[in-house]
Amino acid sequence: MVKSDSELHARAVALMKERGVSVEDIADLVLHLQKSYVENLTMEECIENVTAVFLKREVQNTIITGIELDKLAEFYKLRLYR
Repeated sequence: MVKSDSELHARAVALMKERGVSVEDIADLVLHLQKSYVENLTMEECIENVTAVFLKREVQNTIITGIELDKLAEFYKLRLYR
């Protein structure tokens, strides 16, 4: 079943919150990493841009996939092939 963009967005945000990560946390990293390249960059601009990126379906799918894989790894449910 295909999920709507709003359902995927809500799921991605909920999973991040469950992991203790907020949009503000990521925006803070963006600010720290970009302030020497972007003059007068503000936290508000970073939050706005991170929020816009999180509205992209590919990003939502990546967040959901990454967190679900992380959960499996925590319970040793991933098989390692060598």
